[in-house]
This record gives sequence, C-alpha cells and structure tokens, in this order.
Amino acid sequence: PENIASIEEALKRLDVPTAATKEVEFHIHVLFASKGQGPSEEFPEDLKDVLGSLRSTLQYKNYTLATSFVQRAAAGSWNLGGAGETAIPIASGANPSRPLRLRWEIRQFQLETPAEGPSSLKLSKFALRASERIGENNEEIASIGTDLSLKDGEKVVVGTSVLKDRGLIVVLTAKVLK
Repeated sequence: PENIASIEEALKRLDVPTAATKEVEFHIHVLFASKGQGPSEEFPEDLKDVLGSLRSTLQYKNYTLATSFVQRAAAGSWNLGGAGETAIPIASGANPSRPLRLRWEIRQFQLETPAEGPSSLKLSKFALRASERIGENNEEIASIGTDLSLKDGEKVVVGTSVLKDRGLIVVLTAKVLK
C-alpha cells in the first residue's frame, strides 16, 4: 500500500498539463513596382498604409500585388516555406505564359513573450527567391534574404530587389494567435 501511495503522489506531481504552444500566422505579400503608370489596383486593406509609405519613399509610380502567402506554425518551428507562381509579366513585352516562380522560407523563428508589452519574433534566415523557367532549368533572377525581428502584428518591408525593369518588394506580418 505504501508503494501505491508513493506512485499516486508521483503521478500527481508529474502528470500536469504543459503550457499550450502558441501559433504564429505569417502573411507574406510580394509586390511588383514599376516606374510607368499602370491601372489602379485594389489592395488588401492591411497593405494600404504600407503602399502609402512605399510611394513616398521609393521612386516607383505603380504597384501590383503579385501574390500573397499565409502560413501558420507553432512557435519555435524550423524550416517553414512555400512556393507559388505568378503570370504577371516581369518586363515590358515579357511572355506571360512563362510564369515567375516564387519560393520563400524561414529557417527558424523564436517567439519572445515579455511580461508586459507586445510579443516579438526573431526570424533566422528569411529568404524569398524568384526564378524563371528557361528551357529545362529554373534560373534564379532575384532574391531577398535576411535575419529580422518584428513585433506581433507589425508590418515590415523585408527588402527590395530588381527584376528586369520592375522592383520586387516583400512585406511580412506575423500575428501571434491566442
């Protein structure tokens, strides 16, 4: 009977629920920018303030949303990523039937939750690569890569690059899900 009582006591100490792992939702928007005038395009509401900042900072006149990615992951996850294609021509007279392939990845991210204030995320090796299919091969024509930190819900322009006669801009938001 003493052993059973000891075992029950040990189980009460050890059998406690672990804290729930928080999830983070990443929104990655890829924009093309050009110096020429273009058609007015509707953008998601969450990008309108970013577009205002881009227009006042960069010399591009026209912006087009190429694609958006949404990814959920548990805090501390490794090797997140996704890929997609867009048929938006990347140069004047470009062949739209030759799609641009976009691949993004985050090697790892850590969630820091202070006692007060917003949570923050540290991303290791965020990268976005653009490639074009030439014959049998994919040829990388632009890339953006960096480590970065951002606050919960903050929109960050991760970087810019140039694709022929257009700009390539990556905007990232990370939201901690309750």
